[in-house]
Amino acid sequence: MSLTFVAIGDSKTGSVDCCGYQDDLLASLQATENWPVVSGLPSFATGGQTPASASTGINAYLATFSDPAIKPDWVLVNLGSNDFPAMLAGSLNQAGWEADMGYIIDALHAKWPAAQIGLARPIYLGYETQFDLYADTWIPGALASRSGFTFLGPDERSYLPGHMDGDTHPDESGYVLTAAAWQTAMGY
Repeated sequence: MSLTFVAIGDSKTGSVDCCGYQDDLLASLQATENWPVVSGLPSFATGGQTPASASTGINAYLATFSDPAIKPDWVLVNLGSNDFPAMLAGSLNQAGWEADMGYIIDALHAKWPAAQIGLARPIYLGYETQFDLYADTWIPGALASRSGFTFLGPDERSYLPGHMDGDTHPDESGYVLTAAAWQTAMGY
């Protein structure tokens, strides 16, 4: 039996170093009895990506999976850090954000209806009010009507402070903690 995951996100997911938390998560899952064979699929992650930019590219990304046998069990989404400055400036509102994130979630679900889709709750130091609003209101709002196939992913506020390289990116230990947090959120 082979279980798979795919990651969607910004530079935290794609990482300036390569694969962000994905390699650590893959190795940890492969080491558990419940995941005898695990593969990570190619991610959709670019530095600076937001739900708005991801919503314009998600269909092209999904079209790269032309083999119907490729069906991830988990889709791990970590978007939002790059939205905090726009939230502070007042140029991004909840309705617009939820429409973009909802489009992404719905496209993922249409492509892979059996997959569980998790949304991480990101942190960006210096934008505490914005990431609290985002994590506690906007993300649950986007998931509310999609509860059968979505879940709240890791809350970076609970494990990344003290493990960051700058204001947004985890350091090496932060990526290990991120992998562990996703593994826990996935139930393994």
